[in-house]
Amino acid sequence: MEDGFKAHILGYTLGIKFAFMLACPILSGVACGLWVDNQLTTTPFVMVFFMIIGFMFGMYAVYASAMRRHGFKQDKE
Repeated sequence: MEDGFKAHILGYTLGIKFAFMLACPILSGVACGLWVDNQLTTTPFVMVFFMIIGFMFGMYAVYASAMRRHGFKQDKE
């Protein structure tokens, strides 16, 4: 029973970690984009661009973390 409990805790912690790794870059991109849009009066073009960049960065961060977690090495040339 203790092994099952540890597995559940590990699953929850990974889920929370991945959620924050995905949400933080997106929200940061939105916040920075809103500020830049406000400065340049270009609402909402820069915010959408930064949000997309944040989403892409967040997805890559989750992917890289999952690959490291499962022991896959990324080839660096």
